[in-house]
Formats: sequence, structure tokens, C-alpha cells
Amino acid sequence: RHQPRPPADFEEKYLRRLSEAVATIHRKERINFSREELYRVVESLCIYAKATAVYTNLYKQCEAHIQSQIASLKDAKTVVSGKMEVGTSTAESDEMFLTKAQMVWEDHCNHFRIIRSIFLYLDRTFVLSNPKLTSLRGMGLSLLRQTLMSNPHVLQHIVRATLTCIYRDRCGEKKASVPLLKSVLDMLEQLEIYSQVFEGVFLTGTQNFFMAEGMRLAPVIEVPAYLEHISKRLTEEKSRVEKYLAERTRRALVKTIEEALIAKHTETILRRGMAKLVEANSTGDLARMYHPR
Repeated sequence: RHQPRPPADFEEKYLRRLSEAVATIHRKERINFSREELYRVVESLCIYAKATAVYTNLYKQCEAHIQSQIASLKDAKTVVSGKMEVGTSTAESDEMFLTKAQMVWEDHCNHFRIIRSIFLYLDRTFVLSNPKLTSLRGMGLSLLRQTLMSNPHVLQHIVRATLTCIYRDRCGEKKASVPLLKSVLDMLEQLEIYSQVFEGVFLTGTQNFFMAEGMRLAPVIEVPAYLEHISKRLTEEKSRVEKYLAERTRRALVKTIEEALIAKHTETILRRGMAKLVEANSTGDLARMYHPR
């Protein structure tokens, strides 16, 4: 039994309807048709062997939108080329830029949740049966990742602003916005570029920060106070992992701090007060020295 032939303008009409719906989603406006109706449109196109056209049109439309969203981040006046340095911009400008990046990410996630609900039939048939394609969610992440990597100044700005917020938090200048940093770093994690673009420079910045702090404090404050300070710093940084850093960063972060604040100053600590701690049987301070974690 043969399927009835669709009207002559079937493909053009339905593809246009889907394109208009996706554009409406991107504008964050109300769609004229219900999601159920649009789902049936996708299903009909796929049944009549038009799945390739549906996927191609959706891909191109999402690619263009994502490129325009990342281009909007280029307009930020605080973009800095070259090295990623901290402390060279204002806290307000960094937070404003990261808030804009957060909005791009949250819109992206919301848009693709709606898009996938409409194009679910395509996702579960055409995409699933094609080993060269990822899911629609994966397609969206891939497009965003490619676009960010193709715009290094924007990506560097995101990383630099994040590092600067953490730097100011460590200095006590301005408390970091946990929801903001969590959202931005979750974006890098889900795009699978967290390790590549952020973790290394974060650990390098951490090493530089605490090496400078150790050189400043170890020679001048009493050993018990210095050991207590180390314990306090480790607690703060572990909390940072729990709040917004990737869990896999924890071990390297703790090791970096211990090396910067303890290993580099062992001789100074021993010379300035270890004998007194032993004589006084100061078990708490000795525990901090040998088991700071």
C-alpha cells in the first residue's frame, strides 16, 4: 500500500513553518503554533523522506543564531587581547560581561530544550540512525563550542574575567558571585573545554598568588598563626570547588596551595618556630604542619 503523495508545496510550506518557529524561539517570543502541531510537521517531513532538509535547515539556522550571540559579546568594551591578566579591569565591568555570557548560555540551553521537544521525532529517527551526527543537544553544544573557539578574544575574556573575580575574592576586595561563576564554568565544562582553556591558567594563577602570599607572610608572622592561615586558605579553596569549580580540580588545587605555602617555606617554618611547637606540645599546630588538609 502506497502512501498518498503530499501537496506540491508541502516541503517548502512546512520547512518555512519550522524556520519561523525556530526564529521565534530565538527571539524568545510566543510561537504561533503549538509544540504538538510543530512536532507533527517534523514527523510528516521525516516520513516523506525530507529529514535531511529538516536537519540541514535547523543546523544552519542555529549556527547563524549562535554566531550572532557570540558576536554580541565581542561588543564588550573590556575585551583584552594577548595575555590573560588579572586585576586590570573593574569588578563591575567583569561581572557585567560574565552576566552577558551567562545570559547567552542560559538562553542557549532554554532554546535547545524547546527545539528538541519540537524536533524530537527527527532526533530519535534520522539523527539516531546516522553515526556521523550527534543528538540535537549535542549539535547545539558543538556549534557553541566551535563558535567560541573561533572567537578567541571572547573566550579569553570569559576566562580572564572569571580569574579576576576569583582573584578579587581571594584578596578580600569583592566577594565572588557564586551563581554567576557556577553558570559560566558549567558552560565551559559542558562544552568540554574547561580543562583546555580554564583549569591550567587557573592553577598557574593560584600558584602565583599563594607563592607571593607565602613569601610575604612566612618570614614575618608567628608560625602558629601562619599554619592557621594555611588551614584557613585550604578550607576556602575547597569551598570554591564545592561551589563552582569542577570536582576534578580539587586535588591539583590543594597540592598547588600546599607547595606554595608549605613546601617552599619549610626551612623558614622550622627555623622560626618548630622547636617551640614541639617543646610546647602544640599538637594542633603540628597537625596543621604535617596534615594541612
